[in-house]
Amino acid sequence: MLFLTRVLFLTVLLAGSASAQAFGYPDFSSVAGLAMNGGAHQSGKALRVCSNINGDRGSVFYDQPVYVSGGFATKFIFSTNSPVGGGGNGLTFIIQNDPNGLAAMGDSGSAMGYGGFATSPTNAIDNALVIEVDTFFDSPWNDPDGNHISVQTGGTGDCSQDHDSSIAVTSPAFTLQKGPHTLDIQYDGSLLEIYLDGGSKPVISVAWSFTAGGTYLTGGPAGGLNLMSGGNAYVGFSAGSGAQAENHDILAWKFISTPVGGPIGTNYCGPANLNSTGAPAAISAWGQTIAAANDVRLDVVSLPLNQFGMFITSQTQGFTPNPGGSQGNLCLGGAIGRYSKSLVNSGSAGQASLQLDLTQTPTPGGSVVVQPGETWNFQTWYRDKNPTNTSNFTDGISITFM
Repeated sequence: MLFLTRVLFLTVLLAGSASAQAFGYPDFSSVAGLAMNGGAHQSGKALRVCSNINGDRGSVFYDQPVYVSGGFATKFIFSTNSPVGGGGNGLTFIIQNDPNGLAAMGDSGSAMGYGGFATSPTNAIDNALVIEVDTFFDSPWNDPDGNHISVQTGGTGDCSQDHDSSIAVTSPAFTLQKGPHTLDIQYDGSLLEIYLDGGSKPVISVAWSFTAGGTYLTGGPAGGLNLMSGGNAYVGFSAGSGAQAENHDILAWKFISTPVGGPIGTNYCGPANLNSTGAPAAISAWGQTIAAANDVRLDVVSLPLNQFGMFITSQTQGFTPNPGGSQGNLCLGGAIGRYSKSLVNSGSAGQASLQLDLTQTPTPGGSVVVQPGETWNFQTWYRDKNPTNTSNFTDGISITFM
């Protein structure tokens, strides 16, 4: 399994944060937070993405962008019912950054609410990765059969239901109609795995990167996506009915983003001078050095209890002992920016953290966006009393971004 969090995820949603977002619908007695298009609607405690009406189509998206580029896990229970003419065509789980945003929707029938017809290919959702549950055989689109799960993408362009656009496919031995069935999708930043109906082994395991893309089953390169700032996208569902129609229902849904990260940066200018605790306060960083991922958290330990502090930053290192009467050393030089709108308090544990927004990095001239290739240095300036009121500094940490 891709994540150690999988067992916990299946039973309870983790609390969201700036670097990990989670939401869940144990049922759809409430559809608050969802943007619905076309024929999508609430049906009792189910989310009906598309009905058993010839030509019906629908799409539904969680109404806030979520982090996907470094990793995510999602699980949903789906069911089809009340078939007409044998039932069809299918439903999908979608990750997209289409220009139409929350209103994105493709054609009906074989297009399953995300693709486009041969006469209207540009109706397809752009810039998307789609996991389709296809319950009808459409030979013009190179379907392997009428009972398969496929991962489809057109890179940043139109996402087609044609299996020339598939990077992975599987055909279960049992029918995907009726149900209920459970799909569990997990991604760790480089590998996409799909589990069906609680199986211990994935039915699909395929290399994929939102940046570099992957490889089509035909052998050609599949491009990656152009995600929103911070590696975010919209997530949700689509479905379509043709002459062979059925209700396409989602019964429950959970999602959690799981950014890939670890200790980053190089400490310098340390150890810091001792503070009133008798120890030097120390700074560290956790997350990713990929600037576009926007996933960096600064942590400080060994602070005096219940004292306020402020993180500061500069692209230049320096060394100024006891600036302004402080008993610590300023380890930054040049243009120093202050996170003055994000003051922290050490509390009863003597610790503090700040999740950075790399698109709003403070400088004396205003906020800037951190760019690949840049090196930024960080430090914490905090109140101290030793024995009279004064201030102190942590050591510094330097992070070079890619």
